[in-house]
Amino acid sequence: MGIDAVALLKGKDLAVPSRLHAVRLADATLVYTGAAFGADLEMLAYAVRTAVGDALDAHDDARGIFVLPDVAEPRGESYAAVIEEIGEAGEWVRKIGAGEVPEGLLEAPEGSFAAAIGQAMQAIGEDNLAEIQRALASGDFSAIEKLQAQMAAALGGEDQLNALAARVLDAADAEGALPEDLSELQGTIDPAQLAELEKLIKK
Repeated sequence: MGIDAVALLKGKDLAVPSRLHAVRLADATLVYTGAAFGADLEMLAYAVRTAVGDALDAHDDARGIFVLPDVAEPRGESYAAVIEEIGEAGEWVRKIGAGEVPEGLLEAPEGSFAAAIGQAMQAIGEDNLAEIQRALASGDFSAIEKLQAQMAAALGGEDQLNALAARVLDAADAEGALPEDLSELQGTIDPAQLAELEKLIKK
């Protein structure tokens, strides 16, 4: 079992998605994001945005977001106390805005899986991407299905949307980024979506 990232956010009354475990401190909230700790910092920042959603907007620290491993189990009861206690065992990541595409994806080598994901995010558009992030944060996968028409319109039609998805899957397959076993995703994404992914992998 891997080590997950816990985001320390300013404010104890944040509207954290109910599916996430959160610990309220005197002036802050520890949010167990489910994202892997130790990942690329830019992608970790994006994972925090996707997990926490709009609750992240209330966080205000020029340094960014302090992220710590879930095994740390801090005893501090305030924002500053946790940062001091964890120290260099934690990481500072950038606060990514809703609908923003991570720089790491935009700068990825042409033809790579990361580049394909970045291009797909750009093509979908900032507003649609922000809505997808909100849906993922809330766990409302039906909202993503409803957004499909908007995404298709942004791309110029359903055929273009399907072609974009195919390019992303081809790039993932070429790099071996598609896992052979998707059982770990059960309970985290829409069952119908999981079934479609399994079909694609078994082709």
